[in-house]
Amino acid sequence: METLDYRSVSPTLMVPRLAVKLKQAEGMAPPSWAGFAKTAPFKRSLPESMDWWYVRAASVLLNLSKKSGIGVSRLSAQYGGRKVGTSKPHHVQRGSRKLIRTLIDQLEAAGFITISQGKKQVTPKAEALLSQVAAEVVEEQKEREPTLALYAWRLNGERIGGG
Repeated sequence: METLDYRSVSPTLMVPRLAVKLKQAEGMAPPSWAGFAKTAPFKRSLPESMDWWYVRAASVLLNLSKKSGIGVSRLSAQYGGRKVGTSKPHHVQRGSRKLIRTLIDQLEAAGFITISQGKKQVTPKAEALLSQVAAEVVEEQKEREPTLALYAWRLNGERIGGG
């Protein structure tokens, strides 16, 4: 029997569901300037989604959980991209570092991460939330794809589905 870990579940499936959970968490509200901010300097316009703040917070939390000790600079490089609409040669630009710093501050205030000696680490509260979301995603995928019900996983010692 395979042990289910949130690290093995696809981030594209986890991030939207985790964003919903973070939206319900206390202390995770977008700041007043979030309605006017772009997610990176190379972007042409503002995000279209109304919940983009929570989606980015979920993505940052998931990245911090997978790569312990990752910093703002590495995260901004991960959310970076290419400036479009110029005739100049391609240069990679970073994502907004202020946005990432603000999200990290909020995640720390909400109790999802701790910062000690400059290293950001995920708390047991966040580990439990990520495991819960992973279990929900797996159950949803089993309903969509019945052949997945053949597999059985363990999550924190409890059996999830399967025969």
